[in-house]
Amino acid sequence: MVNQDAAKILVMEKDGECSHLLAGRLGQLGYRTDIAGSCDEARAALERSEYAVVIACSEMPDWGGPKGMAGLRFSRRKPAMLVTCDQECRDEALKCLSKGAYDYLPRQCEKSRLEVTVERALTERALAQKTRRCKKAALGLVLSTPAWIGIGMVLAYLTV
Repeated sequence: MVNQDAAKILVMEKDGECSHLLAGRLGQLGYRTDIAGSCDEARAALERSEYAVVIACSEMPDWGGPKGMAGLRFSRRKPAMLVTCDQECRDEALKCLSKGAYDYLPRQCEKSRLEVTVERALTERALAQKTRRCKKAALGLVLSTPAWIGIGMVLAYLTV
């Protein structure tokens, strides 16, 4: 289980009432949340703070749905992306999934589904971060191996 206290979530939602309801549910689950009512607010929040998860409305004006996903996917901080959508906008959410969103949630979902989806997204993000660290460590080991072999050969030559 991922530490919920350390998990900060940004809620990008065009509907103020919906964003407060979602943030309230996440707060009840123990997460810290910020709300962005526009893309400009979201960009500013992402520059200011590190978020483990971003929950974005697929219909957010000027976000661009799948196009907006492409920008976040290459973000240095790499938050897990969840997309909310109404039933009639499901195709837009599926396009977001193909561009890197972790999952999507119906705008009206049960608290248990929200909890499970956010927890899975946090776990997947933590595993991805661990994988990146392991790859860097392995690369460092591979790059340093020739130096150790050379030092070993010199020491072996000097001791003979």
